[in-house]
Amino acid sequence: MHMMPALLAAAFLRPAASAQDVPRRSEEELEQRRKTQEQLLKTAEEAGKTVVAEPFEAVTYEDVMKDPDNIGLNFSFARTQVAQGDILKAAATLERILMVDPELPRVRLFYASVLFRLDNLDDAERELKTLTQQKLTAPLREELEGYRKQIQRRRRKTRLGLSVMAGFDFDENRNSAPAFGKRLAADIPVVLDEGSTRKSDTAKTMNAALSVSHDLGYQAGHSLFSTLSYYRAEQTHVRTLNLQSYNGTLGGTFKSEAADVTPAMSFGHLLLAETTYQRSYGPSLRLDKRLGQRLGVFGTAGYQRQIYARTQIVPAADQRTGDQHYGGIGCSYAFNRGFSLAASYVHTLQGASEAFNAYERDALSITATKVLPQGRFLVLSLMPQLDEYLAADDSISRKVRQDHAYRSQLTFGTPVVKSLLLVLSYEYFHSRSNIPNYAYTNNKLSSSLTYRLDL
Repeated sequence: MHMMPALLAAAFLRPAASAQDVPRRSEEELEQRRKTQEQLLKTAEEAGKTVVAEPFEAVTYEDVMKDPDNIGLNFSFARTQVAQGDILKAAATLERILMVDPELPRVRLFYASVLFRLDNLDDAERELKTLTQQKLTAPLREELEGYRKQIQRRRRKTRLGLSVMAGFDFDENRNSAPAFGKRLAADIPVVLDEGSTRKSDTAKTMNAALSVSHDLGYQAGHSLFSTLSYYRAEQTHVRTLNLQSYNGTLGGTFKSEAADVTPAMSFGHLLLAETTYQRSYGPSLRLDKRLGQRLGVFGTAGYQRQIYARTQIVPAADQRTGDQHYGGIGCSYAFNRGFSLAASYVHTLQGASEAFNAYERDALSITATKVLPQGRFLVLSLMPQLDEYLAADDSISRKVRQDHAYRSQLTFGTPVVKSLLLVLSYEYFHSRSNIPNYAYTNNKLSSSLTYRLDL
């Protein structure tokens, strides 16, 4: 008899507890996707201008010394130097080749591209002008015109960029159903009903982003920037997880020998199932420092005010309203042959009006990037994290929640035609928790086409 009130309470509280957490996971996935999209566009841009991506035989300095007058061998050595990150040395090697034989259009074009990568725009433009007076094949002339346009864009004080993405997702477990087929309510295991079991689903996605940057005219290269973006995901079946997101950022980058300093202010507006779910705003600060040609380090910190609104789907959403503080460090290292590795650690303090929604998070991220021939690339990311909540939610369990989550992602990108990028991605997510409600796995397949235009 004494169990009956608890069972009734469990049956009553179970839907609210379920509704509260699934949108939170979708929200975090959306934030992760936004960051990934920005990084992929940067990777695609780097892959597009990595002139060493075409296959060639690596050459050592000892090989050159055996036949120092062999121009082909010296050219391969210059390409090897670029692949190893020795851009300045490669420029010197190419300059020596052209002093011996200035009538080598392929070598001169490669030299111009190296100067462009070194931000030596005047000398790069001079080499391209020299090339226009030589007889070129159609592919070389097309590549030359491409570099001329890039230099013209780089010289503009104010630059605009527009990207539009359309995609398609498949999730094996879109509603984040618990892996064990049960959910706790007041510490009583309740078998999932038909509506709460694992649901696979597909979604149509789209993203549009407009960016503006302005060179302040200082020799150091100080600049201001602003971005506006809109994201939308339309589920096929689980329509309660339809998402829309508006985001904006305004900031600047101020460069010095000590570090590049980037302060910014951002805002966001998230809609869940066509209804306002969250508004956020806050400042951030990032410091970047190059330690040689291959190694870079950075630090980041920020604050965000997050305001949640009650909805029909999540009637207790306002219990998550609070402040988020975060700080992190990271580094990146460029190896040979277009391979780079990046790692970061971020600690987050997530506040909430109800303590059982507040937590501390420790998150690691390790990303390996490989640039392939013809502007293609592969990216492998591993992202483990630990969430430790500050209080128990007695409607679910007297235990204080602790989650271990692991996300791994493999992404392949390739240009289809000029300015059009195809991205295919697979993601595996595994959440282990001391409360079975939050223990689940998901496999996700994504595809997208992104058109990017520099105005």
